[in-house]
Amino acid sequence: MNNTKMKAKGLAAALGAAAMVLLAGADAARADEALSQAPRADTNVRAAPTRTATMQPAVGADVGTGWNILQIPAAAFVPQEGGADWSSDAFGYRFWLSGRVAHFEAPVQLPTGAAVSYIDLYAYDDLPFESMRATLVRYLGWGTVPQCILILNCPPPTPPGSVAIKSVETVGDVGYQYAYQSISPPHTINNNVVYGGGAQYVVRVAPTWFGNQPSRLRFKGVDLWWKRQISPGPATASFTDVPPSHPFFQVIEALLASGATVGCTASEFCPDAPLTRAQMAAFLARVLGLYWQY
Repeated sequence: MNNTKMKAKGLAAALGAAAMVLLAGADAARADEALSQAPRADTNVRAAPTRTATMQPAVGADVGTGWNILQIPAAAFVPQEGGADWSSDAFGYRFWLSGRVAHFEAPVQLPTGAAVSYIDLYAYDDLPFESMRATLVRYLGWGTVPQCILILNCPPPTPPGSVAIKSVETVGDVGYQYAYQSISPPHTINNNVVYGGGAQYVVRVAPTWFGNQPSRLRFKGVDLWWKRQISPGPATASFTDVPPSHPFFQVIEALLASGATVGCTASEFCPDAPLTRAQMAAFLARVLGLYWQY
């Protein structure tokens, strides 16, 4: 599916959801109340639930806070050590042929704020005492920022480093298998490395054994199950008529921070005012980044 179709699918889902909201009541406040009770700061981030067949990604998951799956196939992984030969079989499984111990890495491309709850591994393992392992890793630090010599509030020098977030590995010698591990609490992606304490993210895959039959340990890919989050509200309210005690403080502040709204005046949001079709169009166009002609 090309990008245009994917965006159209996400837009259709968003417009459908918006239409349901508008039909639920005559104004924004009544529509919000019809949809849910006042949201809490932990609405979308909690301990990862037990995986079941009913936990399916949301339709049109380009928007919303439902489940999404980031697929990273074996073809996206790059070997990180020289001197190790590798190959792939007819089913897309990659394995090592010879050489010294090596591992593969692939970038994780998720938006800041994404909450990752599971890491899954598709692999082949017929060795009873060894396994194939996948690990979600954060690469931290940046050294120094030379351009900051004459600038105030520069980030301090921070040496590079790495942190393993969670690993999953094959179990037993059953051949083709699918394994997963929960990440609890979910890990929130932070891509703002220098100014926000974030990191670059990769998935690292390697076998625990390199012998004379390396093709007995293979992998086809890694999945990351994740959800978008509604950002926590700030300590100080942005609108005088939506204080931190307001039941919809968090979601209104999130709309402002995303650029979806600018308020009804310079200092007010007017949370109980009716919502016109023109205002709805402004909200949707801003939050979805519509429209770009090329």
